[in-house]
Amino acid sequence: MSSIVRLSGITVRNLKNITVEFCPREIVLFTGVSGSGKSSLAFNTIYAAGRKRYLATLPSFFATKLDSLPDPSVKKIEGLSPTVAVKQNFFEQHIHATVGSTTEINSYLALLFSLEGQAYDPVTLHPLTLYSKEKILSEIAAIPDGTQLTLLAPLPARDVLTVRECLRQGFTKVLIDEEVVPIHKFLTTGIPVPGQLIVDTLIKNTSNTPRLKVSLFTTLDIGHGECSLHFDNQKRVFSTQATLPETQQTYAPLSPDLFSSHSHKDRCPQCQGSGIFISIDDPCIIQQTLSIEDNCCPFAGNCSTFLYRTIYQSLADSLGFSLSTPWQNLSPEIQHIFLYGKEGLSIPVKLFDGTLGKKTQTHKQWKGVLNEIGEKIRFSNKPARYLPKGTSYTVCPRCNKTGLSDYANATRWHGKSFADFQQMSLQELFIFLNQLPEKELAIEEVIQGFKSRLTILIDLGLPYLSPERAIDTLSGGERERTALAKHLGAELIGVMYILDEPSIGLHPQDTHKLMNVIRRLRDQGNTVLLVEHDEQMISLADRVIDIGPGAGIFGGEVVFNGSPREFLAKSDSLTAQYLRQEQHISVPAKRTNSLGTITLSKANKHNLKDLTVSIPLGQMTVVTGVSGSGKSSLINDTLVPCVEEFIEQGFCSTLSIQGALSRLVHINRDLPGRSQRSIPLTYIKAFDEVRQLFAEQPRCKTLGLTKSHFSFNTPLGACAECGGLGSITTTDNRDSITCPSCLGKRFLPQVLEVRYKNKTIADILEMTAYEAKNFFLDEPSIHQKIETLCTLGLQYLPLGRPLYSLSGGEIQRLKLAYELLAPVKHPTLYVLDEPTTGLHTHDVKQLIYVVQSLIHQGHSVIIIEHNMHVVKVADYILELGPEGGNKGGYLIASCSPEELIHKHTPTAIALRPFLSSPQELPYLPDPSPKPPVPAAITIANAHQHNLKHIDLSIPRYALTAVTGPSASGKHSLVFDILHAAGNIAYAELFPPYIRQALIKKTPLPAVDKVTGLSPVIAIEKTSASRNSNHSVASALEISEMLESLFTRIGHPYSPISGDTLRTISPETIAEELLTHYTKGYVTITVPFPKEEEFFSYTQEMLQEGFLKLYANEQFYDLDGPFPTSLENPALVIHHVKILEKNLPSLLASLTLAFSKASSVCLHIEYAGTSLSKTYRQGLQDASGNLFPNIETPSILNHESYLCPLCHGKGFLSTCSILPHKKRFAQHTPISLFTSLFPNQDPSPIYPLLNELGIPSIALFQEIDILSFESLCLGTQQHLGLNALCTKAMLMESEEDFPPDLISKTPCNQCQGLGVYTYKHCTRIHSISLSEIYQSNVAFLKKLLLSVEEEPSLVQDILSRLDLLDRVGLGYVILGQEQQSLSDGEHYRLLLAKAFSSGLTDVIYLLEDPLAGIHPEDAPCLLAVIKKLVTNHNTVIVTDREGSLAEHADYLLHLGPEPGPNGGYLLSTSALKQSQPVLCNTRSSEETPQLSVSVSTSTIQIENLAFPLQRLSTISGVSGSGKTTLLNSIYEHGCAILEKDPSVFSEIIFLDSYPQIASSRSDISTYFDIAPSLRNFYASLTQAKALNISVSMFSPNTKQGQCSDCWGLGYQWIDRAFYAMEKRPCPTCGGFRVQPLIQEVVYEGKHFGQLLQASLNEVAETFSFLKKIQKPLHTLITNDLGYLSLGQNMASLSLSEKIAIKLTKHLFLPPKHPTLFLLDEIATSLDNQQQSALLVQLNTLVSLGHTVVIIENHPAFSQQADFWIQMGRKTDNHILFAGPNPNLSFT
Repeated sequence: MSSIVRLSGITVRNLKNITVEFCPREIVLFTGVSGSGKSSLAFNTIYAAGRKRYLATLPSFFATKLDSLPDPSVKKIEGLSPTVAVKQNFFEQHIHATVGSTTEINSYLALLFSLEGQAYDPVTLHPLTLYSKEKILSEIAAIPDGTQLTLLAPLPARDVLTVRECLRQGFTKVLIDEEVVPIHKFLTTGIPVPGQLIVDTLIKNTSNTPRLKVSLFTTLDIGHGECSLHFDNQKRVFSTQATLPETQQTYAPLSPDLFSSHSHKDRCPQCQGSGIFISIDDPCIIQQTLSIEDNCCPFAGNCSTFLYRTIYQSLADSLGFSLSTPWQNLSPEIQHIFLYGKEGLSIPVKLFDGTLGKKTQTHKQWKGVLNEIGEKIRFSNKPARYLPKGTSYTVCPRCNKTGLSDYANATRWHGKSFADFQQMSLQELFIFLNQLPEKELAIEEVIQGFKSRLTILIDLGLPYLSPERAIDTLSGGERERTALAKHLGAELIGVMYILDEPSIGLHPQDTHKLMNVIRRLRDQGNTVLLVEHDEQMISLADRVIDIGPGAGIFGGEVVFNGSPREFLAKSDSLTAQYLRQEQHISVPAKRTNSLGTITLSKANKHNLKDLTVSIPLGQMTVVTGVSGSGKSSLINDTLVPCVEEFIEQGFCSTLSIQGALSRLVHINRDLPGRSQRSIPLTYIKAFDEVRQLFAEQPRCKTLGLTKSHFSFNTPLGACAECGGLGSITTTDNRDSITCPSCLGKRFLPQVLEVRYKNKTIADILEMTAYEAKNFFLDEPSIHQKIETLCTLGLQYLPLGRPLYSLSGGEIQRLKLAYELLAPVKHPTLYVLDEPTTGLHTHDVKQLIYVVQSLIHQGHSVIIIEHNMHVVKVADYILELGPEGGNKGGYLIASCSPEELIHKHTPTAIALRPFLSSPQELPYLPDPSPKPPVPAAITIANAHQHNLKHIDLSIPRYALTAVTGPSASGKHSLVFDILHAAGNIAYAELFPPYIRQALIKKTPLPAVDKVTGLSPVIAIEKTSASRNSNHSVASALEISEMLESLFTRIGHPYSPISGDTLRTISPETIAEELLTHYTKGYVTITVPFPKEEEFFSYTQEMLQEGFLKLYANEQFYDLDGPFPTSLENPALVIHHVKILEKNLPSLLASLTLAFSKASSVCLHIEYAGTSLSKTYRQGLQDASGNLFPNIETPSILNHESYLCPLCHGKGFLSTCSILPHKKRFAQHTPISLFTSLFPNQDPSPIYPLLNELGIPSIALFQEIDILSFESLCLGTQQHLGLNALCTKAMLMESEEDFPPDLISKTPCNQCQGLGVYTYKHCTRIHSISLSEIYQSNVAFLKKLLLSVEEEPSLVQDILSRLDLLDRVGLGYVILGQEQQSLSDGEHYRLLLAKAFSSGLTDVIYLLEDPLAGIHPEDAPCLLAVIKKLVTNHNTVIVTDREGSLAEHADYLLHLGPEPGPNGGYLLSTSALKQSQPVLCNTRSSEETPQLSVSVSTSTIQIENLAFPLQRLSTISGVSGSGKTTLLNSIYEHGCAILEKDPSVFSEIIFLDSYPQIASSRSDISTYFDIAPSLRNFYASLTQAKALNISVSMFSPNTKQGQCSDCWGLGYQWIDRAFYAMEKRPCPTCGGFRVQPLIQEVVYEGKHFGQLLQASLNEVAETFSFLKKIQKPLHTLITNDLGYLSLGQNMASLSLSEKIAIKLTKHLFLPPKHPTLFLLDEIATSLDNQQQSALLVQLNTLVSLGHTVVIIENHPAFSQQADFWIQMGRKTDNHILFAGPNPNLSFT
């Protein structure tokens, strides 16, 4: 077994080709100075690799829903398991995020409220009654017998269609305003007002009970769940929706969306979900005489901007008013909607989509400008920042801050509202859940998941938080732990958790709680990787890996890898030196004196207890305390706003200042810019100076470049391909790859020609701060700004790194650097919030030095901090506590550090070792023995399908084979339970919307508990779907990798001339102009965008400074006027004379033009002539032929690059009628065309018929062979029927066309690749993609071994090719379509795909992997499976044949019989199944023969003759051509059948795919048993008395099926992000038919009960119905008598489905001679079923039929009359074909 994780050759970012190794199930701590490469190793390498590999095995949904990470640059990875990362993501929180939404507590509550909540009427608060159909019947049953009842259904007004439908169904009367009126009067108009349809009037008595049921259900159907009952002058209304009986008001059923304030439909109508109501106090704030267009409303978005102009115009169009109308002239309704929105109002808005690069139309929910502001206020810790002047806000009076609708607020669960739970602390919520009575399984699962999430939050030290608390108001540490809690709830083994400084924000007293959670994760059997600096956390680690020795380019090496004790004793790294006190942070010898005080009184925000605190000025004050004690509430939420108010207004009622203070600088964790374009160099205001420096270089003047060209944020200088980002996002998987145009440099080539000190502007951005500081020594201003970064420990930071990728600590230090650069003479108060986040102790030392320098300048500094190195150097300490939440908020200490250590507070205890002399070394406890990892997967009370409540254990890290007869429960155990449980457990690691998609189709397994699970990968044969457009290479992502490789290092060639293609760019165009048209003039234009509105676009361009428009071959002013018609309008970019000195102007204009459009038109005037030339950015050959750029790796999927002939399919589809003359014998050419294409015109056929002299009414059977051939193929003058049908088919959907009429041929233009011809002229070492796709694994391996570039990508491809070899598919052509593979080949391809992840600690579930495999192929596949186990995985296989029994480490045998008599765990050792020896008793006399020839790329056979009326077997290794030969026999047989039906009258082709079944197919319908039984039940006296027809005895007809479950017998209960629960339908009791049908009984069973009876029982009960006895007897004979008559086909096991298929086609054979072709049909059967199949095949042959079967099982070869043994994969011929030499004939 693999006992080590090893990553070799890591070169990610600044990592220097390092190798890292550690053991699974360890706590590994990565440490090192800031910027040394820890995060690059942990997240960009280990996490990226593990995550990508596991997600590749999941459904393709995850590729679109989860952001992909770039492939890490690693040479080799071993022993990696699936990874989960918890990173610092303080900046990803939505402004509306709360503790409840972030930790998914709200999702749990919403789900429980929807499943178990009691709805109340919002007005009366009376409980709402939800009536089921059964409850309505029971209510009616209480009415005395003999009472006249009238049932009525509500009818809408003026609905003509409903009136007509009621008449059609036989209803005649309607009740309108208490008057009965004939309904036919309203046939053309509909009823004038809402009324009620009289469905039935009857006397209530026992004999009328069935009629009452039918009438009631009919009434409910017509009334959409609502009906009225009139009796004895009383009226009652019933509804299957939530209804208040007193008012008859109806409400929608409870759903999770109802309890979300973001739900567009169900939020509070007054505040639109914000929970805040803003009122306008100053009426003059809105200028009444101005319009919205003139910005009458100062707090609304500026209408002069494109964004708000577009939104407001859409609003005006939707409501029918003008933006130019003065506010005072707008109606009050419009004014109110503009300010406060309108419930359900959605407006269409067309805005620019940066991802797509064009404008797209979306719909925006209009909430109103004040409600938009209200949302920001509600979730902000600084409401005044968003509140407009002249307004005030209060809690919304309607929803009381919840943002929910009245209906949602009125709903109760266990007596509490949703808002009540929001206000509870997490501890109170946990106690409440613990006190609930035990629930049913489905509800209990949700509650247990909820409690698990709460337990983690409480264990992480957050019991005091409430769900409604806004994330924006939490401290950094609290935010980190809420994020951490989301990922730690899954009870999985073998997951690698990677945590980014989890101790951030934790007080040392709380750290042990976090350590316990992490230790529990490890003890559970997982690996935990920590990126940490905290001394306490080092004592937790099993291994320390120190990355260094320095930061940035001075780091990236493994300095130490070993135990914490060895690290402390032996390592010479900075980290170890600080731990041993060889280096340390000194306590100031003398504290600074106070320059005054700030006194804050009555601080009561959140949990603060009316505090009054004094903070000294001119000193460094540290505010500390346990988590949740109120530090952020005191400083960020109270002190900072008060100081701001005091400075702005000179007064604050709760704040007094003694001393000088004139400025506040609040340095928090908020990201200073969300744009990808914000970088450190721009933030510290140094980039402008650097750009100016470059603009002053002499080369700039030559190229015509200005300062603006040296910005990657403007089209003048930015690379047009990536827009200046340096990378592009691929269209297929959203990976960011280096831009192929600028190679990551961000700028245009001409910009990079300019150098300063031999460095380009791109080189400057790639420098670290340390490198740049030395580089700019001669530029004092730039040098000083960059040196400040180094002073604050950011010397490793690249100057061009996006700010969004920085940590919270880095952001604060960057902000501090900006403040330090601005010389401040006035006394300033600096407030910092945990600035040591992400800092090594060495960097903390530098930070303290900077802070102390601010103090020495007379400023004041307040720091919220837990780092004891900072606390010990503070001048003054404020400690809050003593605990978190409601038990916190007190000031428990305010003194110096020296005074604090004599107190008994949490900080005092933690601080003492840091102030001791000498300082105490960190305590490293003896390593405690790790508890053993669960050795087995345990399953308790498994009762899925026919499993008999079994308990069992399956060993981990072993190969387990589950054996037993067919339908004994193997599939139920392995896939329905283990796979479902694994899916559900792994889904816990994802957000609810991802989790919901993953388990939406995963029914809740019928088992009490499954423990010991790891992430699961399942490969079922029943779900092995094939995609005709997918090749072998695409299955393992080899094609995607090859395309990426060709994009990165391939060289494009012209498909016409073979020349190397050159890039079309502004430089090449300018060069061409100067070469051929010097001294001429050129006007550069770009076409108007077609999707843009003409007027708005011209206005936009005018604002950008453009003046002219070109159209109708002349120029116009851009501001008009224009003629009525403009042909091909184009924007004029520039008009310039073509001279060498104007080259810079030409380049700049062409660059700008290409930034506006993909094509540019040049109007050239030269030597008295005028000409126009159009250029597209792309590639060009020497002859001037243009080709588009190969922009992304996904060249096969990008729509722009598809082959124009086949549209990317790689093949051409044509309709072929010619071979089907007999099939369409009763059709005329016209009737056939109209039946195939009812929406298309058949008139083009008539000229062809006239030419051929064929009457239009002639049937195909009446047309002679030659005329029919001409009709199909056409003549020189007219297209034939084939071509006309092909044309019509392409105009519609090919998927809807009969597949057997479609003939597919490879596309000649793209050689089957589906892309432009020149795409496969892109070559690597003279080899193109098309040549690779036409070759096998060995060919590609040889090529890749010669490629030196992109080693990581090449190695990845090679590893996948090696896997294809190991599963025995090395011979397969890489471009071969998956649908052309044999069943065995396709299944092994799926295995290879799953195995390609190379992961460890995964549970692989395989369905019969060796079934049908040739003995020669079995060893290689078995070796791969064994290798999985060796690599520390668990493999569980179902094994019908017992072929894996002798190789398995553990055996489970289920049985003893199939079906209801199975499902028992018999033993843990395999039971050998007897294989009876059969004897072939046929005579050896000769029979007619059929001769076939085959010629393909893989097989060459001439004139193979095999006997008819005999059993022939084809065997051979995979890829030898068995299926190809069988298909040829089929095609040859079809040709013979067409010419001479006497040889055989039918051909039946059966493969190993299960019978395709819909959710409605069952045994009774599939074998045509149901009609006879329906007729019988309809003939019974009861049925006639109730007027029940034959069609009503069916769950598949509208009249007979239960209307609530649509005849399925069950209902799915949607539990949102939990697995769907399947419950019997309460209306029909699971019997599928409506209650009326259940009144008709025969032999104690109604028709629904009959469907649940076994076939054995049905055969016995209805022995007198001779028509159904034959199929029933055949099914029973084949050991399928245990199946129920109405057994759903989709619910059968694979072997049962195959047995059903065989029973229908082989055991109920046709009477006339038939050719049976069977493709590995026996592979899914157990040994007993295979023996029965052999007997039946011999029976078929004795009846005169012919059987040809592909089968490698020796029993079939031994019984065959004729044996065909195919050669090896490379032989292309038959080894043996003739009478079976082992068979002795009688």
